[in-house]
Amino acid sequence: MKKINRILAIAGFAGAAVLGTTSCEDKLNALPSQEVVYENLIYDSNSAEVALNGVYYSYALCSEDYNGVKCAGNPMYTEILPSYFAGTLTSDNWWGEMLEPGASSDDNVNYLWTTIYNRFVSSNYVIEGVEGVDSKLFSGNRKNEIIAEARTIRAIGHYNALLYFGYSWDINSQYGAILRDKVMSVSNVPAGRATVKETYNSILADLDFAIANASDNCSNYRFSKWFAEGMKAKVLLHRGQEGDYAEAAKLCKDIIDNGPYELEGNTMDIYRTKGLKSKEIIFAIKPKTEQSTVMEGYYTYSNDMFNLIPAVAGLYADTDTRKADIEQEQEVVDNAMVVMSDGLALNLRHYTLDQIDNYDLDEVAETMVEMRLSEIYLMYAEALIRLNKVNEAMPFIKEVEMHAGVTDFTAFDAIDSADGAMAELFNEFIRNFVCESGVDAAVMLRFPKNLVQTVSSKFEKEEYYILPIPTEEFDANSGLDRIADQNPGY
Repeated sequence: MKKINRILAIAGFAGAAVLGTTSCEDKLNALPSQEVVYENLIYDSNSAEVALNGVYYSYALCSEDYNGVKCAGNPMYTEILPSYFAGTLTSDNWWGEMLEPGASSDDNVNYLWTTIYNRFVSSNYVIEGVEGVDSKLFSGNRKNEIIAEARTIRAIGHYNALLYFGYSWDINSQYGAILRDKVMSVSNVPAGRATVKETYNSILADLDFAIANASDNCSNYRFSKWFAEGMKAKVLLHRGQEGDYAEAAKLCKDIIDNGPYELEGNTMDIYRTKGLKSKEIIFAIKPKTEQSTVMEGYYTYSNDMFNLIPAVAGLYADTDTRKADIEQEQEVVDNAMVVMSDGLALNLRHYTLDQIDNYDLDEVAETMVEMRLSEIYLMYAEALIRLNKVNEAMPFIKEVEMHAGVTDFTAFDAIDSADGAMAELFNEFIRNFVCESGVDAAVMLRFPKNLVQTVSSKFEKEEYYILPIPTEEFDANSGLDRIADQNPGY
């Protein structure tokens, strides 16, 4: 990888969302930027594969960095803004309201919304286009596999729309997502909100199709049956209705017992030395050669843009090897975590200090991990605890902590209650996944509020658990009522 000049990168990220249907390579410009007859674009197995590649590039928010280098993966969407939403990050170097509770619909909110909904354009074209092609033109089950991969992307989009903009914790709420499950046309652009129950049903229908049809033997930068199972487990834990925890446990156990994945010996090796070669990764966004988007997202004009809040840093015990990395670069001054030198400890998972100081990039550091086996272990433990099987859950939490760098389990082994187990599980979710694919944001919304409020101050008032629907959506979508369809409190 090459060295880069540090320039202001954040302002360019908003433009990545509108590039959603444009691939990084000319040959992958398979999908239209406006409505055409998509059957003419997808007519056999080869054109279907090309179109599916276009969906993946759309999903990865492909664009060019400020040196004109093709790039994939966007830390602003995947890591930074979700953790701002969760309240685990803060910043003294960035502008804007930064998703504060009760904030108006600022650019950051609109960026999250636009990023989610732009991805539906290409995925729906592929789903409907491939469905219309004769199955005889595909080998084996490949037709359904392609549809399954595209439906997985659609399920992720609707899940994120519900997570950040809907009352996901209330199955009876009217404040669900705006479902975009068909190719956009003049007749269906206006759309109201689905209920929360309807949104969950849509997400789970897509994931059930993917579980039944996606490949169980593909690279970890493509969506597989195993990813769909893990995603469904996450959705069920979030929904929390009768039977959901038992089914989530079953799905996680299947991945643990039968999936082709292994916990990394040292979790940090995933980010420092192995990247996509790690057997722990279930799905990650593969970077383009010489890209710089992750580095530019976190380090701008030689400044660290984002800091861990002190409450998160305080979750690491003195005997946890992760604590040394945090304290190496930050210290508490006047009750605030202050960066003392170049290099944000939180994201030393991406780069060593030498890489940061020398602007050295590599493909391992630029890889964006979105699901790995440690999360499956912790979700399995969560399902078991919620099923009152605490003793069965604890070894799975311990196994994850051992691989992550915990060396002293004296306090852990003394836990003797479901409440204590839940608290330890919550803490490890945050320690292990802060600033990784929105895991901390989801945890904040589904764990007991007495635990959440020990870390984040953003979840004290229910109406501010989520973000407002942006003004731009009301301007463009006549199916919405500006008062009735806006989230309460905004």
